[in-house]
Amino acid sequence: MRNSRLYRENRKTSISKKRFLIILKVYGFRFVGAALNWFLLKWINNGQLAYQGVIFSQITGSSVVETAWVSIVQNVSTFPAPIVAAWCLDYFGRKKTLSFGWFLLALSSFLLGGFYVDLSRHTAGFAVVATVPLFMEYFIFNPLYVIPTEIFPTSIRGRMTGLNTAFGTAGGIAGTEAYIRLKQSFGGGTSGLRAIQYLNGGLSMLGLVVALALIPERNGCSLTEEDRTYNISIGISQGDSSNVRDEDNELAMVPVANE
Repeated sequence: MRNSRLYRENRKTSISKKRFLIILKVYGFRFVGAALNWFLLKWINNGQLAYQGVIFSQITGSSVVETAWVSIVQNVSTFPAPIVAAWCLDYFGRKKTLSFGWFLLALSSFLLGGFYVDLSRHTAGFAVVATVPLFMEYFIFNPLYVIPTEIFPTSIRGRMTGLNTAFGTAGGIAGTEAYIRLKQSFGGGTSGLRAIQYLNGGLSMLGLVVALALIPERNGCSLTEEDRTYNISIGISQGDSSNVRDEDNELAMVPVANE
């Protein structure tokens, strides 16, 4: 399989030492915004998923079977979330959907922390409220899967997307490892779990600020135009890729043999 024409037109503009500072200047803020959003989201998400059964059992006093059933219901109830979030991506735009997700995740985390004691007396109520943050996370996940593929030019898109994913993985590992330690440092028990929810709410607000300040809205923008802007910034003229178009014209005339 041949590489796409857009990739081959821009392969001469891949990262080099001379261009690194230019790339950092033009796309540095975008990268920091996307990478930090990934880090914060995976910190919150992985910590909650790793210990949600333990938390539910500790707060409500439910048995293992009841906890398992509640986990199943929570997972099933979040099924529409990625579908709704995908629709919002196209209708409202990537940045607005991402900001909306961070805001609601922060709000639900603060509410969950504030009503921990009251909800602990009502198993069903706690399960419903605890499901809301899991639902809202899809309004952050979906944009973050799309945004890195649109805010960087073709020749560096793969590298930048991979680095963003690496930051997300680091956030997930750090969040999982720190969860129990943070709980104990905040006093353990219910008070520790409440403090973690407040912490998650604060991290969500930080994610909202970063998204609004550093991530551009690229909904409906041309990827080709992004490549043209990048080429101009590093001093590559559009005529340098004319030979690739000629190559495409020649290959288009060659029949593909059946395997």
